[in-house]
Amino acid sequence: RASYLDFSDIELKMVVCKGALVHRFGDYYNSERPDLEKLIPEGVKSILDIGTAMGGYGRGLKRNRPDVVITGVEMNPEMAELATKYYDHFYACKFEQLPQGQIYDMINCGDIIEHLYNPWEAFNKINQLLKPKGYLVLSVPNVGHWTIVADLLNGKFEYIPVGLQC
Repeated sequence: RASYLDFSDIELKMVVCKGALVHRFGDYYNSERPDLEKLIPEGVKSILDIGTAMGGYGRGLKRNRPDVVITGVEMNPEMAELATKYYDHFYACKFEQLPQGQIYDMINCGDIIEHLYNPWEAFNKINQLLKPKGYLVLSVPNVGHWTIVADLLNGKFEYIPVGLQC
């Protein structure tokens, strides 16, 4: 016999812990990613950024780490056109169509793996493009984030412009 929890009589109070990620819906496709930048290990000199959107990651990285050679790849032609100025090299194509030959110290996948048709094939390609003992920085959206859970516990599911509930 199934039993269900009733949360209708619970008032949830919101407290944001220091360092917690709180999503903001500013310029989503052009936002810099200092959270991913700080994960770049010392000694990395070449980075492939997969799914650049409008280039926020590249813009921040070139300002903060101008010594790093950064290559971008973006399949949306309008976004690619805006992003290209922040990268040393750029490919306006699907990641799966990226030419072979170049290898990188690090590959950045900021919230893109979940958009790929075949992520396992993408990981095989990433492995071919990554130097031995190279680094993969990967982020995926967190459906368990407290803001989503709190809304669901209160019976609230709103469609939003971007993110997990878009």
